[in-house]
Amino acid sequence: MTPPKAAQKFQRGQLLLQQRDIPGGVKLIREAADAGRSSAELQLAAAQRLHSLGRVDDAGELYRRAIKLDHTSLNARVGLGQCLKAKGDTEAALEMFDRAVAMQPESFFAAANRAEALVDLGDAGPALEAVSSLESLTGDANAPATIALLRARLSPKAIEPDEVIPQLEHANASLTKLPPRMRGMLLGELGRLQERRERYDRAFVAYAESKRVFRPPWDPDQHDARIAQQIHAWTNAWEAVPGATDPGPEIVFILGMPRSGTTLIEQMLTQLDGIVPGGEQSAISQTVAGHETQPPMVQPLLTDPASLDQRAVDRLAAEAARFYALRIKRSKTDAFTDKQPGNYFYIPLILKLFPRARIVHCVRDAMDVCLSNFAISFARPRPETHDLAHLGRYYLAYEQLVEAARPLAGDRMTDAVYEDVVADTETHAKRLVGFLGRPWDDRVLRFYESDRTVRTASRE
Repeated sequence: MTPPKAAQKFQRGQLLLQQRDIPGGVKLIREAADAGRSSAELQLAAAQRLHSLGRVDDAGELYRRAIKLDHTSLNARVGLGQCLKAKGDTEAALEMFDRAVAMQPESFFAAANRAEALVDLGDAGPALEAVSSLESLTGDANAPATIALLRARLSPKAIEPDEVIPQLEHANASLTKLPPRMRGMLLGELGRLQERRERYDRAFVAYAESKRVFRPPWDPDQHDARIAQQIHAWTNAWEAVPGATDPGPEIVFILGMPRSGTTLIEQMLTQLDGIVPGGEQSAISQTVAGHETQPPMVQPLLTDPASLDQRAVDRLAAEAARFYALRIKRSKTDAFTDKQPGNYFYIPLILKLFPRARIVHCVRDAMDVCLSNFAISFARPRPETHDLAHLGRYYLAYEQLVEAARPLAGDRMTDAVYEDVVADTETHAKRLVGFLGRPWDDRVLRFYESDRTVRTASRE
């Protein structure tokens, strides 16, 4: 039974989230979960709410509590598996889904998550078998769309696009009550496969409809104003803001527009001994979000960097370093990557917090990178990608912000131009390895042999 005070605190947290006070709501929900440690029901509810906000570490901890209190909780096991998969531990996630399926073999929810994990791992045979087995399970109104999406993920590697396209079209036309997010993903896959068949007009129609049916709000004027404020604030505050006292870990930040080649560069550089792949981390943005109150539903930014004294810088650096330490397994002497593209918002701050950091800025042709963003259904909503005009505005603001930070970074930042890397991989790979001060290793050119699971839209 849930203690009344814990239940009340949970409800207040829910109310704050509805009012878009994300930090306040998250704090209260965590406190409610701690106050109601004996209630499996509350642990599960709190885990699911934090999970919906992308707080996979907090959610994973609470799912584990729920499982200890109730070993039969299918939702807790599947939720924990989803958190593990989101953190890149797909093997551990698959083990959790296997347990859930063993508990309830008839559960489409558990079996579909297991099938998706197998698709992520890239082994087409077991993945295709798992997806095919879903057709015998019932009880989920959206099952045809889920199966179509998973089959699309296996195309063209294991299934011909022309086998999947009619299934996607039928699901879109017949399942009128699909959640907008799911319909958007379905149409995005339809566009990808039509493009694969060189039916470009049909592909573009599908992409445009995908972005239309699920369109989170975004204000380009507000975004432009915030970027202009950042440029002005950091340009004027740069000399006054001290660097962190502790040199901290050696981090290779790989950043830029989404779809600019960050995954390719990380896969290459992490073939080097002593550089551990960190994937996309939110250490910097979450540290910034906790430093001061932020407007709702926008990128967290420091409004007044000039106010950062030595104590504040050291505190922010320590918080971010702790975040990395909890999420990236490495020895103390290893460097690691953070290929979160959106870290370009924080280039000056990164330079101050981590004196040993190096930054690889990934650049790609503006039209190509914007069209690629328009064509992708991202795992997390990216509202600026749902309108081509908004994407153009977003790209210009990104370009202005990076160019303003370039003179501050000096020789600690270099560009990796996608088209150049693809055209002459060895020359540009050797330049990047030299930039990091590392000896050359031919494995960098054989990055495609890595068995590491990629979790972003670049995985296919």
